[in-house]
Amino acid sequence: MLASQLPFEITIHISNYLSTKDRIECSRVCQAWAIAFQESLWDSIVISDKTTLNNICHPGSAIYQTYRTNGCYVKSLDLGLRLFATDKQLHTLQNHFKNLQYLRTQCSSLSATDFGTNAPNWSMWGTLTKLEMNLGFIKTPHIKAKLLDILACLPRLEQLHIAQDYTSKTVQFTLRDFETLHASLPLLEHLTLDMESQLITTSDLKLVQKNITPATKLKSLVFTVNRSGHRWLYYFAIKYPNIDGLATISFDASEGIETTKAELMTLLGRRTPEIGLGLGPGSLFQKLDKIQTTICQQSSPLHFWIWKKIYSDYHLPLKHLHCAIEEVYDKSNVVKNTFEDCINPYSTSLETLFIQVYENAITTAPWAITDYLVDYRNLVYLRIYTSDAPILVDIILDRCVALKRLGVSTNWLSVGQSALSSLSTRLTLHGLRMLEVYNSTVCSKTFKYISIRCRELNYMCLDYTGVTGYVSINTGKLSIDMPYTHFKTLLLRHIRFTSSRDVKECDRNVNLMALSFKNNKDNNDDELATQGVQEIKKKPKKKLTVCLSSRFPFVSTKRKVVENIKSKKDSKVEDCGKSSWFYTTYSLNSYSLWESNVSRLNEKEVERAREYYDRYSSEIRFVQETTIGAGGNIEGTREKWKKDRFRGYAAIRCDRIDEYIINTNLRRDCSDWDYLYDELDQL
Repeated sequence: MLASQLPFEITIHISNYLSTKDRIECSRVCQAWAIAFQESLWDSIVISDKTTLNNICHPGSAIYQTYRTNGCYVKSLDLGLRLFATDKQLHTLQNHFKNLQYLRTQCSSLSATDFGTNAPNWSMWGTLTKLEMNLGFIKTPHIKAKLLDILACLPRLEQLHIAQDYTSKTVQFTLRDFETLHASLPLLEHLTLDMESQLITTSDLKLVQKNITPATKLKSLVFTVNRSGHRWLYYFAIKYPNIDGLATISFDASEGIETTKAELMTLLGRRTPEIGLGLGPGSLFQKLDKIQTTICQQSSPLHFWIWKKIYSDYHLPLKHLHCAIEEVYDKSNVVKNTFEDCINPYSTSLETLFIQVYENAITTAPWAITDYLVDYRNLVYLRIYTSDAPILVDIILDRCVALKRLGVSTNWLSVGQSALSSLSTRLTLHGLRMLEVYNSTVCSKTFKYISIRCRELNYMCLDYTGVTGYVSINTGKLSIDMPYTHFKTLLLRHIRFTSSRDVKECDRNVNLMALSFKNNKDNNDDELATQGVQEIKKKPKKKLTVCLSSRFPFVSTKRKVVENIKSKKDSKVEDCGKSSWFYTTYSLNSYSLWESNVSRLNEKEVERAREYYDRYSSEIRFVQETTIGAGGNIEGTREKWKKDRFRGYAAIRCDRIDEYIINTNLRRDCSDWDYLYDELDQL
């Protein structure tokens, strides 16, 4: 078969793998390819500035007719920030792009003055299957009614995401609004409403019994419920029998805990002539496997009761759980109860677990959040964010044997003393592949323990993280030793090295860093660890899933990562003398987080640094410290690197590095790595 005879659909699919330049060239090859590749060129449009918007919408502009002619090929349209598109301009876009399937509007993409004035015009986009709309600061009268009128014109929608600016959440959804929405959108499968909920009254409950038609197509719901949560839970149970994802419901006890318990048991437990439709065991959320929930001090007793008496009794098949704990003043007890009542009952089924403990609390006694972990044999992704509770890596590895991805944010990440002393004994290898550390302080010995146990670790991110350890008085080295680790990607962003655990102390900062590979001849200090490793039987590969996460290609062959310093290494081993050396100056930002400015030392500077540390001793350090002063270690400049040598240097040593990235401008959240996580089995 000739290339020109390929079916149209296959040609379109091939075009997805080509650059814009190559698509243009292919469209000129022959008439059979022209339409397919021209259509692929117009598949997705982004309007990012007001000038472009005005030109596209103005009949007298040069590009107006171009968009008028080719707009029928556009399937995806993204309107950028602060375009303030008027209803008239929106109508022009609706005429241009009549076959649109996906529309995204960002904050202030649409005008706040005439939003929804001509809602019937949206029927021209009746082909839409996915809509992401940010209402931004729109506060026009009857905004909710206008929004529902617009949605009534889009009957083919399968995915809907409506958001507001957090400072101007004026739209509140009621039970009747949900009924109106689903009457207009019979094909809806995924619904996210970033807006407040209104109270459900007793009369609303009677409506649930008499007039509710289940929305059997809906699979996932994200909706913030802060009031009458137990009644909303009952409504969702009736309305969405096939839902597999639910977020976010918090339970308030404003009507009294015992009163709320009795009403919920009446609603879910049995039929009554007064209110509600009883749901027996086995009929509540039969497909629900993802839950995102919030626990606060006032409602925690009710929350725990609901988890024990409702969720557990109804045997929900939970696989993905995101639990946020906030406004808690007896945090250790609430966290303990959260694990015992909400998390650990699903230890055999959970695959992803996110724990977020907010810092607005008073802790009565030292405690480690990992103390409450039990054996999670199927857990593949664990994320724990807490500001004032230590996290012990060895406990996580022991109790989460199938873990592939670990993300932490903590005031102290380390390894238990017993685990450190067992490095010379037999250890069980672990299959961890990805490690992400955010806003944390890490003991330098932790890295060696991880390297010895996690031989398959390929991706590590240290973001706004301090690494603390002992600086040798003889060599000036603060060792971060990972001798068995082959990094495919190592990301270091605003990392700070220090010999003090106190995050506020700047006198003990270490400014120089050497990044090197392990020398094959230098095996003496790892010999015991090699002998003490016990292999674990490899399990069959399992498809990994992510709950409630966005996708962003952090590393991709199709997209180059934006960076300040990036290097690739092909050699297996480098001598320490050929290491890459960097000088870092530190500063505190407005959030009291340490930031770093990193620059690479040139060859002559590296040679001087090595000569200095070859003759380094405590006497030299003492002389320079008394001469220069221990302070003044922040807000430094590149020229000060020689004066800061006496503070020592951080030596990061590993087996191999394919790619390292230092101080990138990437977003500071774990979603940057979701792309890699989804592709782990193929990488």
